[in-house]
Amino acid sequence: MTPGVSIVVPVFNVAPYLCGCLGSLCRQTLRDIEIICVDDASSDGSSGLLQSAAAMDSRVVILKHADNRGLAAARNTGLRAVRGPWVLFVDSDDVASSYLCEHALNAAAGHGADAVFFNFLAFRDGDPEPRDLAATVPVAADRTALLQRPAFAWAKLVRTDLMRTRGMEFPEGLFFEDIPVHWRLAIESTRPLFLDEPLVSYRQRGGSITSRTDWRFADGILIYDLVRDYLVSTSRWEEWKDVFLAQQLANFAHAHAYFALANPTLTQRVCDEARARMDPECWRFVLSGTGLSRWKRDYLLSRCRPIGVRASPALVLSTLRHRLREFLRRARHHVRRFRTA
Repeated sequence: MTPGVSIVVPVFNVAPYLCGCLGSLCRQTLRDIEIICVDDASSDGSSGLLQSAAAMDSRVVILKHADNRGLAAARNTGLRAVRGPWVLFVDSDDVASSYLCEHALNAAAGHGADAVFFNFLAFRDGDPEPRDLAATVPVAADRTALLQRPAFAWAKLVRTDLMRTRGMEFPEGLFFEDIPVHWRLAIESTRPLFLDEPLVSYRQRGGSITSRTDWRFADGILIYDLVRDYLVSTSRWEEWKDVFLAQQLANFAHAHAYFALANPTLTQRVCDEARARMDPECWRFVLSGTGLSRWKRDYLLSRCRPIGVRASPALVLSTLRHRLREFLRRARHHVRRFRTA
């Protein structure tokens, strides 16, 4: 029998959290589901837990990678195996509401949607898992508002055919792989819905991408290159360039601010990468003063000025503000580290 919803769960060394995740999926109020777990060459006991789950619930399907290929590859492997007309992605350290499938699917069916974007709750590792909250009414989604939401792959229910016929897969070998797929779904879905109901509890823990100190944290720079290529190649650039530039330029500032504390030796590399992409259209957007907070704009004005652009009193002021802000951030960071040592 074909399941109504397929849930793809990438698994890699998450033994302490896997039972909680799979338990929340097996308890779904919508019983007509399949749970496709992609074991990305785990070495910590996760594989054994998957076998136990499959033995207890026939809806659990296990696929295996011979070598560790990363989150994007695991999601793509699961997507290719999906049998249901609808697909969800759930990360193996998170916890799903028991109503996740039922409420998202009902929203889609009631409005003829082919993608339902929904809310989530974040909780810190070690804290109690949030409880299910009251249901809300889905509303027709504004595409610009969707693009400004977090791009998490696990915060949406999508018609499987939409992803397959459009060739939507996650770019392998890069972090922040959710972003290009999020952009495509927000733009290309026929009738997107937003359901302001937290249907997934997002566990924030050590070992995630946001705790890295190497250059991989800056993969977002390359990810936005992919989004720009998509917009240009599909003649959507003029329609969405302001939303895109606000996100791309903010990404440069966030990457620099992150490395300024996590690994200062990489801050100049961020600046160089940003300056290499600062074409006249980007620079005009920065100078316009719209779409960016002051601290992001100050960073771009002071550190990413294109070659050949002369300094001005306004640029000097931005540079001073940026340098002072960076000094204060580092000072506070060192004080906190000293107090916790």
